[in-house]
Amino acid sequence: MTEYGAVVLQIAGTVVMDLATSKLSSEQKREAAFVAIKEELVKKGIEVGSRVINSAIEAQVAKLKEK
Repeated sequence: MTEYGAVVLQIAGTVVMDLATSKLSSEQKREAAFVAIKEELVKKGIEVGSRVINSAIEAQVAKLKEK
C-alpha cells in the first residue's frame, strides 16, 4: 500500500459497512464505494490511484465476509 494506505483502508471500511445492507447489486455497491472513497480522499487532499482504492474495497469486503 501507499503511504496513505491506512487512511484509505479506514475510509473503505466505513463505506463498505454503510453499503453492505443496501439493495444495490454487487457491481453497484462497488461503484458507489469507489466514488464515496474517492470523494472522501479528495476532501482530505489525498490522491491515490484507482488500484489502491479497489484493493481497499476488496480487503474490506473480504473482512466483512469473514464475520
